[in-house]
Amino acid sequence: MLRNTETNWGAVARAFHWGTGALIIGMFAYGLWMSEFPAREDRAYHYAIHASIGISLLALMVARLIWRALNPTPTPPAGSAKWEITAARLGHIGLYALVFATLVVGWFLAGSGRRTLDYWLFGIVPMPNMLGTESPYHKPLEEAHALLAYAMIALVVVHVAAAIWHARVKRDGVLARMTRGSSA
Repeated sequence: MLRNTETNWGAVARAFHWGTGALIIGMFAYGLWMSEFPAREDRAYHYAIHASIGISLLALMVARLIWRALNPTPTPPAGSAKWEITAARLGHIGLYALVFATLVVGWFLAGSGRRTLDYWLFGIVPMPNMLGTESPYHKPLEEAHALLAYAMIALVVVHVAAAIWHARVKRDGVLARMTRGSSA
């Protein structure tokens, strides 16, 4: 089934979940790697790739949000405590907010440094350089982008821990709904 139901996530929602999750973790790892290696001639190339993937992820997140708005959200499992439901909702809102904030700040950050960035989406589509080279906002944006990314990854870790708790302790089918599409 492609669409969500009142009890399960559909194939499209699951693909969005796992695809964006993999991209977020990959982008975080790539960001750490590229910001830690010594400055050299191809550093701008890696920043351009990181920016291209980030803009693509932003578009994917917008599509994901639209899909989520057009589909029902499965109800919590029977017997879920009110605090669990509230924590899950706040956690998901926090994940969406941090992902969007990290991506938008990254877009403003891209191309705002000392060097001109090849600001094309994978070398094909020109992208607007939001602030221009040598922006006075570069350093604060760089720090904000890093802090948002770390906060986002921290919440991803909590999200994964909650999924494992549902699977191993509660055994309520929450993780199965996101992997198989059915808690049965």
